[in-house]
Amino acid sequence: MRADRCDQDAAGLEPLLQFVRDLLHRGGDDDAVEIAGAGRDVEFDRIGACGEKQLVVAVGAAGLEEDLFARGVHRKRSLAQGQFDRVFRAPKGLRTDFYGVALEFARRSSTTLTWSSVLGALQVRVPAGADPELTAVRALHGLWSRSDTSAVAAARAAARAASAADGRALDAILDGCASAEAWHRAALTALLTLHWVPGGATPRSPAELVRTAWLAAAPDDSSSVAAVPAIITRRFGGPQAVPRYGVPATLRPRVVRGENWSAGVWLERHGYDGLLEVLHRLDWPVLDGVTLADDGEPIRLTSVPRRAGETLNGFLEPRGAIAVEPAYVPVLALGAVVHEWIHLLVETRRLARLVTDQGGALVLPSADPWLAEGLAEAWSERVLAPAHEAVPLLAVSEAEKRARLARTAPDDPHVLGYLIVRAALAGNGADRTLVRFLDAPDLSAIATDPALAAAWRAGAGAPDVVVPLASRRFLVPETTFTITDNVPDAVRATIRSRD
Repeated sequence: MRADRCDQDAAGLEPLLQFVRDLLHRGGDDDAVEIAGAGRDVEFDRIGACGEKQLVVAVGAAGLEEDLFARGVHRKRSLAQGQFDRVFRAPKGLRTDFYGVALEFARRSSTTLTWSSVLGALQVRVPAGADPELTAVRALHGLWSRSDTSAVAAARAAARAASAADGRALDAILDGCASAEAWHRAALTALLTLHWVPGGATPRSPAELVRTAWLAAAPDDSSSVAAVPAIITRRFGGPQAVPRYGVPATLRPRVVRGENWSAGVWLERHGYDGLLEVLHRLDWPVLDGVTLADDGEPIRLTSVPRRAGETLNGFLEPRGAIAVEPAYVPVLALGAVVHEWIHLLVETRRLARLVTDQGGALVLPSADPWLAEGLAEAWSERVLAPAHEAVPLLAVSEAEKRARLARTAPDDPHVLGYLIVRAALAGNGADRTLVRFLDAPDLSAIATDPALAAAWRAGAGAPDVVVPLASRRFLVPETTFTITDNVPDAVRATIRSRD
């Protein structure tokens, strides 16, 4: 986005940043979020409808209304403006939250649909003194967020049994939710890639802020930040985002390889993405409850799809991605998405550097949770500092998370790890310090690094914090398999001794 002073027609000049700010108070919607005075709590009604009230600290109406393009950085309607309008512009106001968009999309097939009719279709009564719209959204969220097809089918059947109108209403709003999930992914991608963050000669996108910060610390790794990671939908039930870790390009031939000519031909045709997708269908051999004893510590036997299903982060995924709860308001989820993007970058680099071959087995070292979360928390905060300065409410969601955890679990990696990394970054040479964190296998290496001794001087003599962790060791047997119509057929499994 460039400054344009050739055309001073106010109707043709619209600051994109102001639209991002408008998303925080519903873009002129009649039932917009009430903004309290500075320092007070504000309840976000529909946009925080994840079962519990979502409370954030407001900065005051004046702070939201000021034009932060006072430096004269404006632009005419353009491709970027068109993208913003397609994603966020509704017939009335701006699209800001998942269930509001779901109702808008549902009304395309059922023009008379209202939240009252949704209440009837869900057979929910409004408690005395409760807001009917919020009650409807919470009831709908309780059904949609469970990803329970049998529960949805039962709700549809009950609505149709009550009346044809109720059946049509529930079908329409559930179809609207399905369409709204695609909108939610597009909204997060737009907020990441549109140029709305002020600073320098022209505004930048959050994606550019991430790339600049990453290349300053890891100039040898430009390929990792060449593209914005895919946003995928995962119904967690509350505001949450997690990284899904892919296999680094340099590691793929070591994870799975072809053993004959036909396997090589298949790999040329489908690539490693296709081969890893097939690997996620190879649930063999059946190893429920089987463990190996190694130096007194058990090693659990598992398969790739079973391990991938046990963790929110996946396992040996074909592509790195960020999974986000669809009801997480996009403008409030931005900080979490950047946080998870940094997780993807750091973990990809860590695996590419630290994976080893031991006795024919490929060993994937687990990440130090305090090191990993500390980097993601403190680094994302630094990366988004220009955006937070322009729109302070963007920082609230991640800050509220740390404040809540600090009260209930002060040793949690999101809290303790954040404080450790932030303390190290407080001195000069933050980029060089980040490199040391990036390349450290764990926090013990950081604690004994002479270059960081000054950062820990204030805590000299303090007792160590010992946090017990359960064993997380597991083994996927080496498995030979054939592929027919993209379906794997196991031939044999081998467990190699390291003696």
